[in-house]
This record gives sequence, C-alpha cells and structure tokens, in this order.
Amino acid sequence: MVASPGELARGVNSLSTLPDIFARLSEEISNPGSSATDLAQIVSEDTALAGKLLKLANSAFYGFPRRIDTITHAVAIVGMGQLQQLTLAISVVRAFKDVPPNLIEMESFWKHSFACALLARVIGQQGRYPDPERLFVAGLLHDVGRLVLFMKEPAECMRLIQHCRETGTLLVDAESEAFGYHHGDVGKALLELWKVPAVHLEVAALHHTPLDARQFSQEARTVHVADVMANALRFGSSGEGLVPHFVPEAWDSLGIPADQVPSLIQAAEDQLWVTMQIVVEGVA
Repeated sequence: MVASPGELARGVNSLSTLPDIFARLSEEISNPGSSATDLAQIVSEDTALAGKLLKLANSAFYGFPRRIDTITHAVAIVGMGQLQQLTLAISVVRAFKDVPPNLIEMESFWKHSFACALLARVIGQQGRYPDPERLFVAGLLHDVGRLVLFMKEPAECMRLIQHCRETGTLLVDAESEAFGYHHGDVGKALLELWKVPAVHLEVAALHHTPLDARQFSQEARTVHVADVMANALRFGSSGEGLVPHFVPEAWDSLGIPADQVPSLIQAAEDQLWVTMQIVVEGVA
C-alpha cells in the first residue's frame, strides 16, 4: 500500500519541525520591541549561522565601505527580513543533508531552488508585487517534497528516474503515475508540519498547475514561471531531466513585457553565485 503524502512527511523524524533557532528568531522578529542586539544574541548561539551572516553583510551585495565584524552590526545592515530568510535557508539545507547522493547532487538541487527563489523575487519586484521576499521563500521551498520522496522511497525514485531517462517522461508525471500524487503534494504535507504560512503550502502543491490556485494565485503563477525558467536555463536540477510543462497564461497574468526577460534573468543570476557560496557551502 502506498503511503500518503502526510505519512511520508511524518516518517522522516529529522524533518518533523524546523530547527529551534529559526522558530526563536521568527518569534523575536515578530516582537515590535525587538532590537538588533536581541537578535544577535540568538544568532550567536549558532556559530555557522553567525559566520554566514557576517559573510552576507560583508558581501558585494550590500557594498558596505567598512568591514562588518560584529553580529549586532551585521543584523542592522542585513535587516530582519533577510536574517529570517538566511536562517530559513540554512535550516532547510541542513534538514536535507542525508538525502541519498546517488539520487540527486544536492548542490545542484539547491542551485535550482535558489535560482527559482531569486527569479521569483525579481519577477515580483518588476511586477510591483507588495512582498517579493515572500516569493523568494515560496521559490526556495517549492521542491522540498521531492527530497522527502528521495529519502523515503529511494528505490522507487531511482526506478522512476531511469524510466524518465529512457522514455523522455517528466519526473513529475512519473511520480503521479507511481504514487498517485507528486512531489508538490508531499511538499505541502511537509510544510504543514513546519507550520509555515499557507501561501507556501499552496505554491508547493500547485507550482506545476498554477491555474488551479485559488487563494494565492499570483504567487503560484510567479513560482511556476520561475521554476520553468530555472529548468530551461539549467540553473541546477531538482532531479527533473526535462523542462516542465509551461502554462502561458501564468506568464501573461504577470503583466511583464517579454523584452524585460533578459534583465530579469541577469539580475537573478548575478545574485545566485553569492547566495550559493554563502548559504550552501559548508552547511552541516
């Protein structure tokens, strides 16, 4: 009997919750009275996070003229939203460090995920979406369900990957045929366990069929477009050997002229290398 998406997600003990430091930081950030010093105290408890925060604050992305050498100053430079994103990104990368390496090269997976996140954000910025950082997180999390499948059903997933290579089938379609659901459904189940905002559940579940989204239609369409672009440009790989089916109506609804696509891609690509270097390198 095939396990349900929820059973798969609950079956990986290491994924049952996001790390405590992310929850504590999120709670502190939501406190109107919190300060950079308060946040720095929490960050300092995680040496790796503290180091990556300093690296981010000193990166060319911020271009600060003097070296930032304290956690408190780094928090002030980066800001609460970016700090929360960095902590989430590191937490998610750490959570999946035990995925079987014969199924997926994890650096390539994260390159795809961050490319999708960055593309979604720049599309949102260009389209004047009110919260582009929400789109970044949605893009980052959209494929985590595939990693759960790889961890819980490695033999079947290897068979599906081989089948897709031999037949030219999309892996998402092969998943649906074999399990009765695909990685988006598993991702939604995992994100429910993590208690993340509802927007990320709907985007994870429907990023391949964005016209089915009801409550978060724009977000699902944006991440769909970003995902297809990341696949077409070969910015890493989530395990999918082909470019997923593109829904033209999703792009049309965003209202962005086609002649702006090259600049959107360049803006995301400019940030991708720095993001990978800061977040993924050395995470354990």
